[in-house]
Amino acid sequence: MIAIQLGIIGILGCLPQSANISYGIGALMMLINLTFATTLGPVCYTIVAELPASEVRAQTVVLARAAYVISGLINDQLTPRMLSTGDWSKFFTVITSPI
Repeated sequence: MIAIQLGIIGILGCLPQSANISYGIGALMMLINLTFATTLGPVCYTIVAELPASEVRAQTVVLARAAYVISGLINDQLTPRMLSTGDWSKFFTVITSPI
């Protein structure tokens, strides 16, 4: 389901931009967030808590939670830049420019 939604966002991103397409992409992004939060999202907490041995369970949960928070911070910084044409293009040219 999420893959289909991401494919539709990719197709909409290739079309000439207008306000309606931007609203459609924003609505689909919210739908992806809702879909993830109700299907795949809660499963990771169960898997992380049940897989490790009981001696290292607390450390594994702490490590998984820290990785989740760090990846969330990175995602929160990258997503607005990816959606804004000016910021992302500046960021991409800095990365790809020769030194």
